[in-house]
Amino acid sequence: ALPERRQRRLSTMEAVQNTAHAVKNRKGMVFEDKKDVQKRVRNILLKRPTGPTYYRTGYCQWILHNDMFDNFAQLAVLLNSIWLGIDVDCNNASSVIDSEPIFQVVENLFCIYFFFEVVIRVGAIQNKWFIITDRWLMLDVFLVALMVTETWIFTIIVAIMRISDPSASVDNILGNTSMLRLVRMLKLLRMARMAKLLRSVPELLTMVRAMSAAIRAVFIALGFFVALDYVYAVIFRQVARDTALEDLHFPSLKDTMMKLLIQGAFPDSESLFNDVANEHFLLWVALLTYFLSTTITILNMMIGVLVEVVKSAQYVEQESMNVRLLRDSILQVIREFPEMFPNFEGEPMDIPITKDEFWMLLEQPSVVLTIQQIGVDVEGLLELIDFFFLDRSRMTLVEVVDMVMQLRSANNATVKDVVDFRKYVSHELGQLKTMMTTAAPQLALVSPRPPHKLEDSPDHGRN
Repeated sequence: ALPERRQRRLSTMEAVQNTAHAVKNRKGMVFEDKKDVQKRVRNILLKRPTGPTYYRTGYCQWILHNDMFDNFAQLAVLLNSIWLGIDVDCNNASSVIDSEPIFQVVENLFCIYFFFEVVIRVGAIQNKWFIITDRWLMLDVFLVALMVTETWIFTIIVAIMRISDPSASVDNILGNTSMLRLVRMLKLLRMARMAKLLRSVPELLTMVRAMSAAIRAVFIALGFFVALDYVYAVIFRQVARDTALEDLHFPSLKDTMMKLLIQGAFPDSESLFNDVANEHFLLWVALLTYFLSTTITILNMMIGVLVEVVKSAQYVEQESMNVRLLRDSILQVIREFPEMFPNFEGEPMDIPITKDEFWMLLEQPSVVLTIQQIGVDVEGLLELIDFFFLDRSRMTLVEVVDMVMQLRSANNATVKDVVDFRKYVSHELGQLKTMMTTAAPQLALVSPRPPHKLEDSPDHGRN
């Protein structure tokens, strides 16, 4: 069995090398991984629940895990958002039943599709309690409920009411125009589905998260700006009292703050500087220091803070994308070949993976491409498999992903890496010593005569 296993590993290494060389010249991702983000990012992504547990069989899970389903869902969200703008601009009817035929047909088509999509997503989930914790799924259910109510339920009720009263409309159901206006406003919530498109454009998602992370820094800078504005407003209000500047620019503390704030944020203030300079030189110096402190220092410092926040968010998002990409790639292979991974039970991130199962994962082209894409030398990874499983027989999926992420070429060397290197060298030297000890009897049989000493050599001492 040992030669067969070695032969299989050699063939796997050859296949991996071919795949790695094939993708080596591929274009990298948009954001280059310039430094390693803190390890807590990976721990948060790996140790939190990865999602609902889906059925392994059935039509719902088969449709849900089809790539065409996700692509068509994104296309439907985009088309529905475009159609919502057309409907708002061209459809003046208060309900679907009173709209033109083209609007009725399109609304019913969208309603049928989104209702079908929610049924598929809910039907494929095995643990139904997860529906309550999934915000995106709850949003889909809420929006579909609104769409079904507006498109089908209101239409059926109005159609029944018009049997006895031909002039019946949605206004009779809602009671007044304010409720109708509220329903129309709720219809605009369908635009929230466009947030799903951010998942397919990681750059936009990075910018949105960077803006969210920068809110605190921006408010702190603005607070400092307002505090400085207040201090200088008090100074100018006090110094300009009983002068021409008091009536012209600084009549009150509120007006002074507004004047300084507006002129400081928008430095088109030549007239202000001229008036202050004509009145008093020291006031002109104070005004100059104010503009230097606000417009040049604080606002540009805010720009620098925003750049750093975006940069940090970029690193975090890149790290998150790499971890999710590797994790999902491994889980997909495990789900596709359950007979190869009999331990796939319970929490996905606690799956025990043996050395042989890890070799099976590396036999899959999708896993190899993912490892190569996140910047890991696959050939070097193959050489280190025995070392990683040196003191244990199996690893969890969390440990496997963390181990692979630490092997990226962009990571900086740490003390832990040096310790691991010493451990690896010691292990290799130990194996070499064992091999030499085992081979010593065979060497003795080949060369029974002990080697002569250097002093006994006839050539010794000639030089």
